[in-house]
Amino acid sequence: ASMAYMADAESGGNSGSSPITVTATVEPLASIKIDHQSTEVIVTTADIIRGYVDIQKGSRVEIKSNSPAGYLLAFEGLGEPFKEVQVEGLGKDIQIGTGSGWIARPYSGSTVMAELSYRFILSENPQPGTYAWPLAISVIPRQ
Repeated sequence: ASMAYMADAESGGNSGSSPITVTATVEPLASIKIDHQSTEVIVTTADIIRGYVDIQKGSRVEIKSNSPAGYLLAFEGLGEPFKEVQVEGLGKDIQIGTGSGWIARPYSGSTVMAELSYRFILSENPQPGTYAWPLAISVIPRQ
């Protein structure tokens, strides 16, 4: 196996220097670590009469983002027997209808730790029972 090495023909004699401009683009990143997550929502007859189910401290999350524009915290998957959910614990409460929703949060420069509480509003004619946790949480950096 032979290897060839090429030398720069103009390696000597030039003592001048010219400025070099280096630009770096930092891709906006965001991540979420879920330290605690409820796994189910129990709907009782009393909840049905009241029209909602409260879950205190249902999620505990750590969010990191390097984007100066902040990040979006997304909630997806809400469906029967729930028609909307109110989420508390992010500085301002948010309300999400069936399907998905998100909240924009500003850049904080550090890890954000939040305990989220939920009020699940019941849809028409819900049945009592135990339901799998209806929300997935994700985070998206803003550009």
